Amino acid sequence: MVQLGENVPVGVGVVGVGRMGAFHVERLGLRDDFRLLRVYDANPAACRRLSRHPAEICTELSGVLGDPRIEVVLLATPPATLPLLAIAALEAGKHIVVESPLALGLREADAIIETAIRQQRVACVVQFGRWDGDFRTAHTALRSGALGRPLAIRRIAARLSAPAAPVRQMAGDWRGSTVSGGGCLWECGAPCFDQLLQLVPQLPESVYAQIAVSQCPAAVDQAFVAQVRFPGGTFAHIEVDRTALAPLETGWMIQGETGAYAQFTEFMATSEGEIVDVPLDRLPTASDDFYAAVFRCLRVQGPNPGPPADARRVLRLIAAARHSAQTGEIVRLDLETQTGPG
Repeated sequence: MVQLGENVPVGVGVVGVGRMGAFHVERLGLRDDFRLLRVYDANPAACRRLSRHPAEICTELSGVLGDPRIEVVLLATPPATLPLLAIAALEAGKHIVVESPLALGLREADAIIETAIRQQRVACVVQFGRWDGDFRTAHTALRSGALGRPLAIRRIAARLSAPAAPVRQMAGDWRGSTVSGGGCLWECGAPCFDQLLQLVPQLPESVYAQIAVSQCPAAVDQAFVAQVRFPGGTFAHIEVDRTALAPLETGWMIQGETGAYAQFTEFMATSEGEIVDVPLDRLPTASDDFYAAVFRCLRVQGPNPGPPADARRVLRLIAAARHSAQTGEIVRLDLETQTGPG
């Protein structure tokens, strides 16, 4: 793979300019390390909202994939459509940046990973959650060793982010169907699980989950509780409800052998048994740093900020959570291959 100078902007094309795609267009258009060249969306109305951006609007996908100036294609289409588009972009010789989740199944994810390896191209999954301020602070506190080995990790996120039940979706909105990638477990669970697997780098050994499903207008999950166990006894509890009338956002809470973390604060026990709280420096949310990390990955062979193998492990957890919710049983994962139902 030819490495260009680190002062040369990366030519980029964006495919899919819905809510997240428009966000990427906005942010990339403000950067000096990327040059936004072309955008494409199968819905012409979506492109018309971008009239104030200098990028050329294409009427066909080939306008992006066939442009030799474009080095990386950012895919922000509905999740069910991502695998075919990702493989097409890779086979066109492009690096790809893909919105999360990478795919809706392990076979599709593996096909993307295998194509990227064969084409010697970078495949990166957007993981803005890794640049969230609370997560960054919790991760730093845990890595410092002050908390000791993590024993229990919790996060509760209950907030009204959709109309009150019955949930209403616009006609044709992919978020109204789990099959197309909508639902709380795909949309909210994927970033939560990615953060969890950064906090505990070990492979999980079991998952138990419950999912609340709305039937209006289609069966789509609106809340879930997932309990994940890791080797050595580390236990994680994640609870997300996006239709809660009473909001509750705990952020990440970590109980370690020698200390705890919650709400940008460390809690330590003195030798006399007194609990002392120590406010930490709040690391800010820095989503734009993701783009800078992608640039370093492409130009100076820096680390991939969203390895597809990480996204595959998230898919494995989501599949196990769905299977657990369907059967009412704990789903055990093979620690060697991370295989299991799903």
